[in-house]
Amino acid sequence: MVLNVGNTFQGMDAMRRTLYFSTVMLLGLLVLAGCKEKEEEPVKPVAPPPPSATQIYGELKNAINVLWKPYNGGGGLTDADRAAAVNNLRPLLSTHRNSVNGPEAIGRLRSDVTDLIRKASADDRQGIVYGAILVYEVMEPGSNRYDKRKQRALDVLNRPKVTCNGFIETDGVLHANLEVYDKELKVKENYFVAEGDLFHHDKLQLVKVIGNNSSVQLKYLKTDDTWVVPGPKERRRRGM
Repeated sequence: MVLNVGNTFQGMDAMRRTLYFSTVMLLGLLVLAGCKEKEEEPVKPVAPPPPSATQIYGELKNAINVLWKPYNGGGGLTDADRAAAVNNLRPLLSTHRNSVNGPEAIGRLRSDVTDLIRKASADDRQGIVYGAILVYEVMEPGSNRYDKRKQRALDVLNRPKVTCNGFIETDGVLHANLEVYDKELKVKENYFVAEGDLFHHDKLQLVKVIGNNSSVQLKYLKTDDTWVVPGPKERRRRGM
């Protein structure tokens, strides 16, 4: 069956035709408005939350964990270990100093480092003291809080290494044959030294010969520390 639309509209009175067209147009406008509204509301990406203070602290602590190596059975700190701690930490501090939770994390790490300086100083672990102070100074640029401890630690680390190669008596006076390697000067020198003598640029003193020419006690004048260096006889006895 075929409907004659034209005749249908002709059969409608004027009011009904007006109402019909108004309804159709209104529906069309509503459909267009709905489509436009959907186009104008793109999906907004949700920003991830900033890292927490605990997360940042873990990242910072991991960067300098090598400083605790001697206390964890990992052997002594080397110059390379200390440099690595400083170089690992510096860029992380630049990243997190002004972040949302960075200052809190850095404060926690600073407390760890000051505790380590205190403990290592009490234990006379000067290699750890020096490394921890270098890290502290990166965290607190311009601080002179630990200047004296830093200088002492550096002096201890730079103490010349001495080897006793034997003893010889000259004109009734016993002399120890001492080989000295100076880390600061990067030189190796050989001396024959009697008890009480200063030697090696007046940095060292032979305090006394111990036992039957088995070892020598030396003093390092920069720090006023003394220590014992075994001679050949004592090294053989110890299997050194």
